[in-house]
This record gives sequence, structure tokens and C-alpha cells, in this order.
Amino acid sequence: MQKTTYLKIRLVLGLTTLLIGLWAANLALFQWVERVGLHYLFGEYARHICAYGGFSAIVFGSMLLNDYLVLIKVSKRKAKLAIIAAPKRQPLLETKKAERKQRITNKEHGNTRKTIAGISLTILLLVSCPTVAFSIVSYTATVGIIVKFMPIYYLHRIDLSGVSPAGKLMNTTQPPPSQSEILYELLRGGTVYFYSPMLSQGSIPSGTWFLYLWASTASAGKVSRLTVQIHVVSSDGSVEKAVIGSVTDVVVDYGYSERVITITGSYANISSTDRIRLTLYAQTGSENDNKGLKFYYDGYGAYQTLYHETRLEPP
Repeated sequence: MQKTTYLKIRLVLGLTTLLIGLWAANLALFQWVERVGLHYLFGEYARHICAYGGFSAIVFGSMLLNDYLVLIKVSKRKAKLAIIAAPKRQPLLETKKAERKQRITNKEHGNTRKTIAGISLTILLLVSCPTVAFSIVSYTATVGIIVKFMPIYYLHRIDLSGVSPAGKLMNTTQPPPSQSEILYELLRGGTVYFYSPMLSQGSIPSGTWFLYLWASTASAGKVSRLTVQIHVVSSDGSVEKAVIGSVTDVVVDYGYSERVITITGSYANISSTDRIRLTLYAQTGSENDNKGLKFYYDGYGAYQTLYHETRLEPP
């Protein structure tokens, strides 16, 4: 009884670990880490944990399932030997006939089980191995691009000189822990620009960008609508070289909360000294709050906390 329970626990644990591993690996592959909120728990290492932790879980789960199948086979073989070795009161001829019949039946059943197990494992390997391999390769390639060209950009209050239209800095440096968050008021019809530092030559992959914005419309009972654009621009900002992506009619209601704005981004080439520019535009129109909207950024306080800063995350 205890052995049966042990085998069942091993089977359940193996299947659970394998499924969790497949789920985690594909979270990294399809870049769903932010959507399910795991980056809040693991921070900037969430994608690494999902990709490589998922792969490790798949290997461990497969080993548990393999052990389960081996132990089942050994257990059944021992049981069969015990039956054959047991004393019989039947006549010798009848005993031999019964044993022969039992061996033939067991062999047929064993072959059937082996065939089913082989087909099941083959299907599992055909499904999981390409998925995992593609997940790891794709994730590794994506991480290589992100590390070189696409870090997370935190929005700062610092005015950037030498760019037109004028704008503020966004870079990879988190605000100092002791720095208090600041409120920016974006009037209806107003625009604010954030520029990255000058980049090295390379490319930006296509994918989903996420803008995290601690925002609220200015007046209770009203809403504002925001347009968000991401461009590749020249070092001085005067030339728009590529449109990475844009989204319009983002509704911001009353009450500060972390708004998660998704922007579908296109592939873009980067020349040396180019910048990425983030544009926030508070739309006009009588249906929008005439006082515009406000958002907190560049520090910590009542709203922004570690890993919950106002920031722009690339794919």
C-alpha cells in the first residue's frame, strides 16, 4: 500500500512539474511575463527565471515520470515472480499449463502497455522538445538583443539639452531610493517628450512594448484620452527615422493607479547616435477633461514603489 502511494505521488509530481515547466518556458517565449504579473514578483529577472527555470522543471519532471515507469515495471515483474514461485497444490501438468497461459497473457498485456507508453512518450517528446528548444533559442536571442539595445527605460525629470522638440530624459537608471516622486501635469492638448541616450548601431525587434504610468485625469467624474507614440529619431530629435508604434484613445479616468499601456512595435534599424523618443499627448475634445491629466514619475512615495515605477519596457 505504501509503495503504491509512493508511486502515485511520483506520477502526480512528475506530471505537475512537467506541465509547470512547459507553461513557464512558453511564458518567456511569447513574452507573457508582464501580462501575468510575474515581473512584480521577480523583477527584472522574471524572464530569465521563466525560461531557464521552466527548462529545468521539464527535465526534472521527465526524470520523475521515467522513474515512475521503471518502478512500475520492476514492481510488476517481482509480483509475477512471486506468483510463479508460490507453492501449488494442483497437479504438475495443470500447474505448468496455468503458468504458461499466465505468462502468455502477461506478455501480451506487457507488450500492449509498452506500446501505449512508447506512443505517449513519443508524442510528449514531439510536443515538448521542439517547443522547449524553440523557447530557449528564441528567448536567448531576444535577451541578447535586449541587453545590447533594449533596456528598460525609466522616465526622469531631467530636461535633456540639444534636442528639438524639447523633452526630458529616460534612461536605464532607476530613481534613487531616497528620491521622492514628482507630479507632471499634462494639459488637454499638451505634449511631453522623453528621449533615450544616444544608442549604438543595431536593430530593435518587433513585439509588444509596455508603458507603466501612474496617472489620473485631473477632475473627478471626467476622463482624459492619451495618445502614446514611440519613434526612432536623430540625435537632436529633429528627424523621425522610424515609427516603432503608437496607440491612441487610451482612457485615463479619475484616481491614481498604475496604467499598463501596450504598444505594438515594429522592427526598426538603429544608426549610431540615434535615440528612442516617447511621446505622450493629451487629446483635445470637449469629451475630455479640460484640465488634462497628471502622472507621477521619477521617485518613490505614495504610489511608486520598487519595480512599480513609471517606465517604458521594450519587447
